[in-house]
Amino acid sequence: WVEVKNVGAITCQADVRLGSTTIGSQFSMATVSPGGTWSTTWNNANPVTSAYVIGPSPQGSAPTYCQFEVTRVVYVQRINSDGSSQRQLAMWFKNLSTLSCGGIAYLQTIAA
Repeated sequence: WVEVKNVGAITCQADVRLGSTTIGSQFSMATVSPGGTWSTTWNNANPVTSAYVIGPSPQGSAPTYCQFEVTRVVYVQRINSDGSSQRQLAMWFKNLSTLSCGGIAYLQTIAA
């Protein structure tokens, strides 16, 4: 779903546009308790000209579904001892549901 919030002082409207792209990488998320957070770092998130949209795909089934939100994303550029560069992507997730669950995080490349 998409949530749009007007933070201004006048009435206005906006277009919400959706697109799709291929999955650049994916990894398993740990089981997280209700309201808990989990973070991970992906090394070699190269090239440095790429940016990623992170989409958690939680595991869960009816009638209670699991829901995660991405709370923070940080790119870090590291210089290795041999002089080569390595980019790291750190991500934080929060479990918004009422049950412990995990899932898969998908990283879609949006720029290169």
